[in-house]
Amino acid sequence: MVSVVQKYYEVFSNMEDLYLRESAVDLKDISKRLVGNLKGYIDNLSRLPENTIIVADDLTPVETVQMDKSKIKAFLTNKGGFICHTAIIARTLEIPAVVA
Repeated sequence: MVSVVQKYYEVFSNMEDLYLRESAVDLKDISKRLVGNLKGYIDNLSRLPENTIIVADDLTPVETVQMDKSKIKAFLTNKGGFICHTAIIARTLEIPAVVA
């Protein structure tokens, strides 16, 4: 499953359409969550300490939604873009973000 998702991730990542290119992260998210569920992993991003600065290579839409935004001071990610979920949430909640 992971290799198939990787194949389609690369296809979507190289598309000219920005919206479709940004959707590649959704494929990674689905794969990561399926594998995590099969292995019994539990992520609990809803219990963050106050004044947290999130630093990550990338954040999936589900990870971003699960976080307690009232405790986040900023987002810093290596991947993403203007229309990625993290950037949209950061703008909406007026949380400083560097999403590159």
